Amino acid sequence: MPLAYSTLGLKIVSQEEFGKQLKCLQAQARIFDASLKGKTFLVGENLTVADVVCAGGWIIAFQTVFDPAFRA
Repeated sequence: MPLAYSTLGLKIVSQEEFGKQLKCLQAQARIFDASLKGKTFLVGENLTVADVVCAGGWIIAFQTVFDPAFRA
């Protein structure tokens, strides 16, 4: 949570802690991306609540934390 709090301006964390949390979040994003390989949606062939919930959870990280190289 330190990464989320610091990104939203709610808490000051050290650069070391921020970097550690960022690496963890990037690893989770890679796992999530791998689970979507060859698929358009998480479940089935249509948009579901699962897709919306996951997108909502990742949007802040992609908009504020991940650099352009990682987003690509």
